[in-house]
Amino acid sequence: MPALSRADLWSLEEYSEKRPAFRAQVLNHKKARQLALGEHARLYFEDALTIRYQIQEMLRIEKIFEEEGIQQELDAYVPLMPDGSNWKATMLLEYPDVNERKRELARLIGVEDRLFVEVEGQARVYAIADEDLERENDEKTSAVHFVRFEFTPAMVAAIKAGLEEERRLAYVGITRAKRRAYISFAQNRRVHNMWQNALPSRFVDELPEAFIEVAPMSNNFGGHSLGGYGASRFDDQKPFTNTYATPGWQRAQERWSKGEGLRSTPKFIEGEMVTHGEENPSLAKGTRIFHQKFGYGRITSVDGNKLTIDFEKAGEKRVLDSFVTAA
Repeated sequence: MPALSRADLWSLEEYSEKRPAFRAQVLNHKKARQLALGEHARLYFEDALTIRYQIQEMLRIEKIFEEEGIQQELDAYVPLMPDGSNWKATMLLEYPDVNERKRELARLIGVEDRLFVEVEGQARVYAIADEDLERENDEKTSAVHFVRFEFTPAMVAAIKAGLEEERRLAYVGITRAKRRAYISFAQNRRVHNMWQNALPSRFVDELPEAFIEVAPMSNNFGGHSLGGYGASRFDDQKPFTNTYATPGWQRAQERWSKGEGLRSTPKFIEGEMVTHGEENPSLAKGTRIFHQKFGYGRITSVDGNKLTIDFEKAGEKRVLDSFVTAA
């Protein structure tokens, strides 16, 4: 993915004019780039468009127009873009109630180091978190973390191969229809014993417009809507920019114009992140341990399930005992 440069940005005057449409485009784009981890945690995966939007917003808010200031923003945000061998994301811990947020952020110290992704047939890839600055202290973690998942060439190849195989299977399935193919998707799916909101197949966007009829679908409560599950060129918002002439699309357009079948809010049914507060007797002061991210180290102090560890390469860190094993 090519890095952003000064040439990719609008001036303050240009951005002021283009901002409403650009902001709507980015928000729609981000719907398909988020992943709920239970009820209170969410990952937003970054790319060139989301990072460009953040830079433009900072330039606007700070009224930055000089070359030096613009370059400083680029230098700060461009490293948050994936480079083809990794995924980069913003992790939000969302607790609307102030007291609950204060309590949970104290309980979840170190949670960002427990995130991982796993490519089928490959080892787990744990998040490398907050490389720009430390976002937690002895009392609480931050509600915002920046994380990176770094993949080996074999993992990248497996991910790409999986995508192409999915595309091939989608093509085979659709072309087996003799006269008409009906394509639907699950609004919620249970993954690893947690409910997640589901997205329509990315391959729907590759279908030729002339042969598509868009129909409303039932929502979680038996009504009708087109769901709230990610961006697609078939998911148009008002005013309609697509020009489908099919009867199905025209019927959907008429329903939307009457306020019917509006997109519903995704429902997150269950799921939580849990830590414990009891001391682990096998992890006493002086014990040599191993941490998936920081490597080997030795425990210098113990406070309940919170350990202060002097790592051989990463220096002193404070982590939860559930993230380490005795070496």
